[in-house]
Amino acid sequence: MDSQFAIIPAALGMMLGPQILSSVFLATSEKPRPNSAAYVVGVFAGATVGMLVAYFLATLWEEVTDETSAGSDLLVWLMVALLVFLIIRTFRGRKTAETPAWMTKLQTAEPRMSIRLGFLLMAFMPANIIIMAAAGTYLVDNDFAFVQSFWLIGTATLLAALPILAIVLFGERADRALPGIREWMDKNSWLISIVVYVFFIFALLS
Repeated sequence: MDSQFAIIPAALGMMLGPQILSSVFLATSEKPRPNSAAYVVGVFAGATVGMLVAYFLATLWEEVTDETSAGSDLLVWLMVALLVFLIIRTFRGRKTAETPAWMTKLQTAEPRMSIRLGFLLMAFMPANIIIMAAAGTYLVDNDFAFVQSFWLIGTATLLAALPILAIVLFGERADRALPGIREWMDKNSWLISIVVYVFFIFALLS
């Protein structure tokens, strides 16, 4: 599977958990539109910076190993091992995962906090770092340019914007539906994450 589109599902893994939940909370906050807009900008910036670093490091690794097959294979297997680690950690923590206490403060958040939150959640969450490293490795290993990473970045940004877009488009119906959607995603995000990780492992190994 040597298509640049193979990295798109990785955006799901990056957004599930506190990332998408924060988006829902901000969309129902006291200042939903400015907070959501700021958060989406933060997500875009965080994903872009993270992917830029991941792509650069993967390219550097390829140059250091003189583009040898052994060096490339080693990096791919390292990414696979890290994804397997994420699968095990996610599965083991499926029953004890809780919504972070700081999310309750998002109801009264300001745009400055929202943009910072979006950036930090995308660029510095351990799981996201591993996912972006794997995506960067995949792109470099298949000779894709960095611009192809915007399939992932754009998808993550769109997912971050979905809650506020739903409210703008569907009004009160979306307002009533979002709490239920938030609860469902909170309970099942572990399973969706594992599916995404497994898919990405197959993408890296194919």
